[in-house]
Amino acid sequence: MCELLGICFNKKVNVRLSLNSFKQRSDMHPNGWGIAFYPDEFVRVIKEPIKMNDALLANCIRWINIKSKIFIAHIRKASAGKVSYVNTHPFVRKLDDKEIVFAHNGTLYDYWDLELDEFYPIGETDSEYAFCYLLSQIKNNKINYGEGFDALLDILYEINSCGPFNCLFSDGEYLFAYKDYEGKRDLYFLKRTPPYKPIKLIDEDYTVNLGDIKNPKEEGFIIATNPLTNENWQHFKNGELIVFKNWEMIYSNKRLSDLELKILKILRESPHRVSLRDIIKNLNDLPKNIEYDESVVKIGIRSLLDKEYIKQDGRDTVNWDDLEATFYTKPKRRAEIDKKLKELRWL
Repeated sequence: MCELLGICFNKKVNVRLSLNSFKQRSDMHPNGWGIAFYPDEFVRVIKEPIKMNDALLANCIRWINIKSKIFIAHIRKASAGKVSYVNTHPFVRKLDDKEIVFAHNGTLYDYWDLELDEFYPIGETDSEYAFCYLLSQIKNNKINYGEGFDALLDILYEINSCGPFNCLFSDGEYLFAYKDYEGKRDLYFLKRTPPYKPIKLIDEDYTVNLGDIKNPKEEGFIIATNPLTNENWQHFKNGELIVFKNWEMIYSNKRLSDLELKILKILRESPHRVSLRDIIKNLNDLPKNIEYDESVVKIGIRSLLDKEYIKQDGRDTVNWDDLEATFYTKPKRRAEIDKKLKELRWL
């Protein structure tokens, strides 16, 4: 078994506090550690096939000012493949013009029946093989995130059919987090927002006041195999894929994302149908400084259509993804929507 750590924030942050907690678990996961981050459009991966607590390089990373909006870290307990650098997570490959990084928790069986194409493992692990299969399928099926994540979920489910499978992966723009559909591995997420208060680290008898060390404008998500602090961590649902971008949850196949709730709020506050163009404009007029491009908003619209919370107006003469397409909430779901919006005061 291994442990995963993912971070997606609105600003470039250092990962010192989270790594300090994370590395305490390396005594039970002594066969390697690694961290990937995007200080610019290219990924940097630092990893070693040794215990993180014994790694001088890991201590250096904690104290130098490495900053990124997205981090993926991993500590390894070897279950497939020898202890070596090439078998240490995270793994990285280039897909088109993006550098993709990947880390996995679990053990797969009979995974060699998954047919590879173009992407092949360098090492011996089931994890790297699964990563290569994921990339092969994304490329061969020409998966476009703007059309939704159903096709990506199908690939993850297929890999998951070979055994326990939690994973994190990123292209530097999106952070993807998936939990095993049978719940054979744990995975949690935390939404960390100001105002910041004192917290206690679970693996150490140590309390830190986040207000003393955090920029009050920083906010985002932390994903971990097990909670790192005494904050309000939430459990991933079995078979759940959550996608994060610019510190926000933009998609989940098991719950309404932040983006979807904002779209629903816009639709519920309007006395008439709202065009995709106006939804994008209204989102970009919200107080928090997030830029919503057309492709991201279409992800939210597509998901809400699939979940049957909204409907495209029957008078439209354009496809759902046209800027002039118009939408409204389904009458039978409005009481449920209003209840969810009332519970979330941050909208």
